[in-house]
Amino acid sequence: MSGNTTRLAVGTVQNAGVAATAGALILLFVLGATAGALAAQLSGARRKAAVLALVTLLLLVAALAGDAGLARLCIGAMTLAMGPSIPCSCAMAKSASA
Repeated sequence: MSGNTTRLAVGTVQNAGVAATAGALILLFVLGATAGALAAQLSGARRKAAVLALVTLLLLVAALAGDAGLARLCIGAMTLAMGPSIPCSCAMAKSASA
């Protein structure tokens, strides 16, 4: 996501449309990470399965949207799907070190 942060900064100065797109991608990524953390928290011992199910659902939406020619929905769903992997990765790293 650092490329989107850079694009947001440059776009803020040069092109508001680029800045808005980068800002939306960053927001969707953060919302996806939040959704993943909530899914993990609410599912207790089955947190990895819950996060994986969430990512799978979001990628299914992205695939169906892409097939239907809905590019913005496809990109949005893919961006949301990237976020939940962050809490899951942290949980897996903790369990591997224990």
